[in-house]
Amino acid sequence: MSTSHADELLTALEVAALLKVSLRTFERVIQAGNGPVCARIGRQRRWRVQDVHAWVAQQQTLSPNPEKGASHSSGS
Repeated sequence: MSTSHADELLTALEVAALLKVSLRTFERVIQAGNGPVCARIGRQRRWRVQDVHAWVAQQQTLSPNPEKGASHSSGS
């Protein structure tokens, strides 16, 4: 059975490395219920690469850019 790279399953440590954050930071995101969709295999959690990338893209569209508002004035 062959899987594509997008379907590859990652551990929490591998996802943290992909996101360039510490494992502890990623675990906090998971505990808050704000992380990417995961699959449970027994007691283990695994994340598909494509789901992590989709989650990152969603964060980009939901998170306001604090610098944008600061650089524009709302003149009359």
